[in-house]
Amino acid sequence: MLTKLFAAAAATTLLVGCAYMAEPVAVESYDIATSYGSKLHGKYLLYVDGARLDTTVKPADMSCAAHTYPLVLSQPLADGMTGAFSSLVDELQVVTAPVASADLKAQGARGMITIQAQDVQASLRALPGYWSSGMDTSVQVIMSITVDGRSGRVFGTTVTGDGKGQGDAGFACDGGAKSLSDAGAQALRQAMTNAAEAVANSDRVRAM
Repeated sequence: MLTKLFAAAAATTLLVGCAYMAEPVAVESYDIATSYGSKLHGKYLLYVDGARLDTTVKPADMSCAAHTYPLVLSQPLADGMTGAFSSLVDELQVVTAPVASADLKAQGARGMITIQAQDVQASLRALPGYWSSGMDTSVQVIMSITVDGRSGRVFGTTVTGDGKGQGDAGFACDGGAKSLSDAGAQALRQAMTNAAEAVANSDRVRAM
């Protein structure tokens, strides 16, 4: 079964000391492949903590060393995971904190899905050229995902996503914003796909 993951994502990428416009991290809709012809039955709770995915990137060389590039991926992660699991389970409820296994029954929930961002590694490097300079960026996202049932933990894994971006340096290095956004979108999309597919295809989750 193929289900659509729609992730409305935005991240503020600014250059300190300059009035550049933010470049949004746009994660397009895409398919999640599962080996089953049905959704996960019942009600699931979802908690997403993406705080560790927000960072500020400094260039790896001296060409644009005066500038910094904030990268904010926590909200795109929350939006993307909510969209993903809304299409994978019968009923989804987003919660502000994880709920213990012993309390799931009282909330009418079958399981508790927890997404925890672990780390983000990002780099930006200016590439000198004959006519114009370029920007080369890379982003890696690492996050864990667990599923708890009424009797305890049934699933857990760590997933990663990698992305790369390239483009013109632009005026005073402002092109780094778009290049970093492109890399962040790729990394986040890959990590979210891996997380959603891992849960949707888990025999233990479906059997609990």
